[in-house]
Amino acid sequence: MIKLQVIGNVGRDAEIHDVNGKKSINFTVASNKAYTDGDGNRVEKTTWVSCTMWRDQNQSTKVAEFIKKGSKIFVEGSPEIKMYKDSDNKTQSSLNLTVANLELISVKEDE
Repeated sequence: MIKLQVIGNVGRDAEIHDVNGKKSINFTVASNKAYTDGDGNRVEKTTWVSCTMWRDQNQSTKVAEFIKKGSKIFVEGSPEIKMYKDSDNKTQSSLNLTVANLELISVKEDE
């Protein structure tokens, strides 16, 4: 079993979908990394993770209320790489996480 832990900012508000009688909570998390390259330039890299969490009706509604764009979150679960073709027919990959644990670190204040 492979387990992945991610701390980052929620990229979009959570969406709840009904899948065969179960509820999936879907959202994205952006994890940022900054470093200095060999030429002394500062480089910032963002890795996007698509997250899916499975819960019952009551839990999914409560959990989704707190997963809002800009909030800092910790997620942990099983990763999977998915391959797909983009609009230019080039092969791309995405990092997907089936979330087992979630912790809200901070909530982004409404502007």
